[in-house]
Amino acid sequence: IEHCQLSSDPLTCVSDADAPSIALTLDRDTILQLSSLSGRYVYYIDGLRAEVGDVLSPCIAGTRSRWVRLDGDGSTFACGKGGPVLQPDTISILSAFIRSSSDDNPLMRDVFFPEDFEENCNAKDASAIGMEISVDAQCWKHVHQDQYSIYDFTYWAGETAHPGNAVRKQRNQPNPIKSPFDLDFSAALVFPSHHTMDRWSTFRADFIYVGRLGDDTDFRTLIDGLRLPAVAEGFGAVSSDDMSAPELVCPSPGEASNDPSNVGSGASFDVTLDRDIDLYSDEHYIQQRRTAWVTVALTGRDQLRQRMAWALSQILVVSPYDIGSKRNTETFLSYYDIFVRNAFDSYTDILREVAYSPMMAEALSYLESKSSAYIWEREKRRIYVEENFAREIMQLFTTGMIKLKLDGTPMLGADGKAIPLYDNEDILSYSRGWTGFQPRSKRSNFEDYTSGSSNNKIDPMRIVADWRDALPKTHLSGGYIGDGYPLCVDLPEKMFLRKGARYQLLGGSMMSDYHQEPRLLLDGASLKTMTLDPSSSSLYRKLCKPNSFGGECSFANEVVLDESIVCRGMECSLDTAQVVQVGNVLYEYIAPPCVQLPFFDGGKVARYWKGEPNVCADSRLPCAAEACCPQGSSRAQRNCVYSGELLSFNGASTRCATMAEMMTCSFSKLPSSSCDECCIEKSYH
Repeated sequence: IEHCQLSSDPLTCVSDADAPSIALTLDRDTILQLSSLSGRYVYYIDGLRAEVGDVLSPCIAGTRSRWVRLDGDGSTFACGKGGPVLQPDTISILSAFIRSSSDDNPLMRDVFFPEDFEENCNAKDASAIGMEISVDAQCWKHVHQDQYSIYDFTYWAGETAHPGNAVRKQRNQPNPIKSPFDLDFSAALVFPSHHTMDRWSTFRADFIYVGRLGDDTDFRTLIDGLRLPAVAEGFGAVSSDDMSAPELVCPSPGEASNDPSNVGSGASFDVTLDRDIDLYSDEHYIQQRRTAWVTVALTGRDQLRQRMAWALSQILVVSPYDIGSKRNTETFLSYYDIFVRNAFDSYTDILREVAYSPMMAEALSYLESKSSAYIWEREKRRIYVEENFAREIMQLFTTGMIKLKLDGTPMLGADGKAIPLYDNEDILSYSRGWTGFQPRSKRSNFEDYTSGSSNNKIDPMRIVADWRDALPKTHLSGGYIGDGYPLCVDLPEKMFLRKGARYQLLGGSMMSDYHQEPRLLLDGASLKTMTLDPSSSSLYRKLCKPNSFGGECSFANEVVLDESIVCRGMECSLDTAQVVQVGNVLYEYIAPPCVQLPFFDGGKVARYWKGEPNVCADSRLPCAAEACCPQGSSRAQRNCVYSGELLSFNGASTRCATMAEMMTCSFSKLPSSSCDECCIEKSYH
């Protein structure tokens, strides 16, 4: 949390699937606008020549060929003068491929010659390239396979990237990569006729592929360097009004921004994308992962740290064969960095990071593990939760299987045999503690995946409260895991205003990691926020931390109250807080850890508005909402201070008393059968 920053970028926390959608045609005007809005040099490439050795014949099975539509008369007489004369059977085959192509680009066709096609071109045309063919009165010309492709050439515009850039600068001449846009406002970069074509094939990997001239695409599918707020606003995907609420951006440890200028410098690696053109084997990606690790491990100046990390990685093992994305490089290196980063720190800290790693969760199968109660309540199936990690963390990662003396020798029983440290009951108990772990959503600035996965395997997982097992869990010493924590009912009232109360910055999002209410968030405008009064609220001043008297807030990522404060206004009617609004920024209250007993006196019935089974609620704790009815009526109303507010039963009774002639009731109907502005699923009945 200490590395998080507020960002006003409306696309900061938007996944590819949720990014603003706007249709784009990659024509010359769009390319120029992309360059203008992004500050990058985006061009379609022109002037690439179809030469033997650089371009394969379209008659070779298994190859992709590009055909450009020529202007003018497409009659057989006019078409065919610009290339080799083909045999009739070759013309017939290639014409059929062009005619049946599903490529809807108006300027070109990319045609694939199937390897299992029953017919072949005439042997005389086996190596022919650059031909022209008339298809349905339209002339098509075979061209270089990258002709009219669009690339981001920003890296190539750097002073040290293109060999001619430094020379031009010394001569006080324009940069040859920048000048087409900067001076001529051109969308095309023309490959010089005096360059040999092998220069293109050698350096093409340094350019970032965007699409083809004339392609229809969508803003959300643009490359990261172009999917920017300014570009979104320029094309109408978002408005400037969308940029007012800041989001909290939290990098993973050691994360750095993507720097295209590092391409070709040895600080980059290949990634797999759904839009890849070149195909590599799994071994290619596995080898580059090994190369990156070996380079750092053997040449780093911190050799003791590197050796400690290697030793730790041999204990807390994640095998590529247990992970679905074997081709990924960054995900595996990021997991290994846990040991590099914590080589000299507490083993407990290492275990915590490893346990929250989606890589370990996938390898030892507790990823998205759900409690037996959750599965039974929703699917009416009896299952045991996954035990794999609960067993391995004891057997392999920490205690081992037998009890040990302080000197490390086994403790023996009366029969002279080593005493087991745990049994299957212990494994079952601990396995219930490893429920509820879910990967974070896919985001930008890390290695992409194929197959449309929406999860990421780098950021620490989040916990879904509904999936967790809520029952007590024993530990190896015979007690309970919660021993030593206070009972929740023994905590002082209004803990959110007490000394030591902890608040974490959320930014502009109401989505919280620590509170499960409200679960059914609708449109943000329909939700009520707990908005603090800047003129009277002491909590506002603690969270705002103005940089001067009456000045702007200087929001800290985490705030711990250094003293207990007095409630003001609506704060006095609350039993607890969840998400509070300070200006245009949100904080969430992090309640102190405490234990709720499974059995208690004075329980009250809490009823769900969705018709789910009633539950017994500890009326002393804020665990349900008010349901207030007029005298003699069972039609309930609610008057929450903020969406998702929970009250104790006394708090609910007091809330109803503030409403004219209202009282808590055995209601039959709530104001809404869905998530209204209070968005609370259960109320006292």
